[in-house]
Amino acid sequence: MTVQKLEYRQLEVGQQFPAVSFNLDSDSLAAYLKSTGELDSLYEGTGIVPPTAVAAWALISLLEHVALPEGTIHLSQELQCLSMATEGDTLNCRARVSRKQERGRLRLLDIEFDVVGKEGTLLISGKSSFNFP
Repeated sequence: MTVQKLEYRQLEVGQQFPAVSFNLDSDSLAAYLKSTGELDSLYEGTGIVPPTAVAAWALISLLEHVALPEGTIHLSQELQCLSMATEGDTLNCRARVSRKQERGRLRLLDIEFDVVGKEGTLLISGKSSFNFP
């Protein structure tokens, strides 16, 4: 099923995105650790997933619903990590538009999100900020 992506102009403050689920499989985790240079880290071989990896997968999943035009800049990321995820977990992410602001040619968007694990445990609460061209 193809998801209709929303453009900046279609988004409203308070708008909820459809919940998304993603799995923390071993291949994706290994690729993440390699790409970030974390191969010799405390995460290798433990099955524990770095919170930044969980946030990255959540953001990738959420962006299935938003069209990012060429030139979009990811300005900032705030994360509150409350619990750890482990390899093989299936996580759920809920998100909403928390700020949409225009100043001349500057268009800003904040998306707040929560990542929930097994039995509804809140793992990460965060916010991503973008500047649209």
